Amino acid sequence: MGRPHDVHRDRTLAGCGSRSARRPAHFAYGPTGHNEHLGPARNPWDPLRITGGSSSGSGAAVAARLACAALGSDTGGSIRLPAHFCGVTGFKPTYGRVSRANAMPLSFSLDTVGLLALSAEDCAILVSIRAGADPFDPTTQGAPAWDMAATRKPPTEMTVGVPRAFYVSDLEPDVAKVVDETLAVLRKLGARVVEVDLPDQAAVSAAALIVLQVEAASLHAPWLRERAADYGAQVRARLHNGLAYSAVEYLEALRWRGPALAAHMEAIGDVEIIVAPVSPGAAPTIEATDIGGGPGAETAIQATTRLVRPINYLGLPVLVIPAGQSRSGLPIGLQLIGRPFGDETTIALARSFQVATDHHRRVPKIPELTSL
Repeated sequence: MGRPHDVHRDRTLAGCGSRSARRPAHFAYGPTGHNEHLGPARNPWDPLRITGGSSSGSGAAVAARLACAALGSDTGGSIRLPAHFCGVTGFKPTYGRVSRANAMPLSFSLDTVGLLALSAEDCAILVSIRAGADPFDPTTQGAPAWDMAATRKPPTEMTVGVPRAFYVSDLEPDVAKVVDETLAVLRKLGARVVEVDLPDQAAVSAAALIVLQVEAASLHAPWLRERAADYGAQVRARLHNGLAYSAVEYLEALRWRGPALAAHMEAIGDVEIIVAPVSPGAAPTIEATDIGGGPGAETAIQATTRLVRPINYLGLPVLVIPAGQSRSGLPIGLQLIGRPFGDETTIALARSFQVATDHHRRVPKIPELTSL
């Protein structure tokens, strides 16, 4: 990914080793926020629940109003999960729209750098500063300039799609209710809402997982051989999974990306935004997703992340908006999935939704953490 990435990579490893050879490193590969050195990131809405990850600190900080915005990285949902679980707005741009120079790499063909913020308007302002060609990240060459005027496009000029399968199956009732309520708001705002039959998203998700795990394992292989104990258990286990795939499986998954994107575009037709849940439920507990706590944790983690991976594989822009709350008061977010380089349109729809609703303005009452 270019020399700046190599420099940053060296500093990251050196920092990990110079402080202590016993401090587990997580390398932006933890979907829950668990951290064996510092303790788990705690959700401002309920400190016994996860923040999501790997941009866990960014999501928690923005939710707690410790910062108005924070950078995040998204390779398989790492901006969107914290945005959903912590009740903030999270933006993952089109692959190649924002430079990744000097960011710690994980999966070179999936990595994106984006934002977690208090509103879609904030995302529009901040990404306008970051978007554009960067000689240190060749994937940004040829990307269109950021068009701030397009972030004002009215919903009356948009067609919104709702998947008939995958994203709407096995949802918890609270999430299903939020989907229905959000669609009602979008219709009221004048958007045309239609159902769409997407290509097999389970197959897309499976291909994404192969690419992610193999590229991550390849990057970390030297360190896994020499200093495996420096990794947290959750991340180490995920990296080991990537060593099990063959070169043929990886190349097949990589080669299928173009046809998969073409099939997606054909399926959605003139639809500009797909509305979908981020996760089947609100934030699970830290205990339930701790792989050191029992055999059910991996199943819980897979269920939590299954709806986010296809978007990275297809390279699409996506923005998560706070859209409601569970019966227990936990935030629930939804994904607004755009067309390639249709980043501004996702922000435009989110902005209109946030003008009409107040979900993104809700602030958690931070509990005392002294007993935890």
